[in-house]
Amino acid sequence: MSDAAKFVKNMFAPSKLGKAPNPEEALRNLHVPATQAPAEPSEPMVQVNVRVPASKKKRLRLLAARDGKGLADVILEGLELYEERHGRAPNV
Repeated sequence: MSDAAKFVKNMFAPSKLGKAPNPEEALRNLHVPATQAPAEPSEPMVQVNVRVPASKKKRLRLLAARDGKGLADVILEGLELYEERHGRAPNV
């Protein structure tokens, strides 16, 4: 087993995670889904590769995690806000 595998295995060892809470201690959240299922896209999704400063990528990830969204959702919402401010792009 490699050192990396040992490290990861040790990170999730039962002694490191602690004891799971009792159902009464879970504050009625056991039946709530962790995240909502993503909506079906209205058109096919494609990959876009761009370079951004590392600090901007970190901010994008933090915003997405804070709001429980994916990076694509945050970027698409940013596109909508940009078009509101500067005008919509022509339809092609």
